[in-house]
Amino acid sequence: MSSAPSKWTITAPPLPTQQSAPERTGWRDQWLSEWHRRQHHSLAMVDLDFVCVEMRYSNPVALIDYKFGNVRQLDLTSAAFKGLNNLALAASLPFFVVFYSHDPVFAAQPINPLAHRELTNGLCVMSEREYVEWLFALRKETCHETYLRDLSTAKPPLAEAS
Repeated sequence: MSSAPSKWTITAPPLPTQQSAPERTGWRDQWLSEWHRRQHHSLAMVDLDFVCVEMRYSNPVALIDYKFGNVRQLDLTSAAFKGLNNLALAASLPFFVVFYSHDPVFAAQPINPLAHRELTNGLCVMSEREYVEWLFALRKETCHETYLRDLSTAKPPLAEAS
């Protein structure tokens, strides 16, 4: 396992300056979220909204935090973000944030050094077809053309901002 750059290392939990936002999706148990916020700051936690582990069979190949829309402001200093990155590094997994739209268009941003090895030029905007090919490539596999041929090759609004 490669060592993490010092900018990703957390040595002590910072004291919270503000309370996290209340549950707003209705998907999770509001009680547990509120209960956890009332506990000591050393018991920090983050509920994972749309974090996925991409897998090949039962072996994880990447950690991806999906974010809807064209929002590209990432707070790389947040405890939640650092925690996800540390989790990925501990598992020797590349960690990406993937912005997506319903067009469908995908923009993958590598976060840790393992992810930067996969996407060496940084943010990569992909059509649906390119994204599926990339997901297969993360698994060291290729996808058959009969599956790919019906996928969109368009790169509308999300691609314009990159």
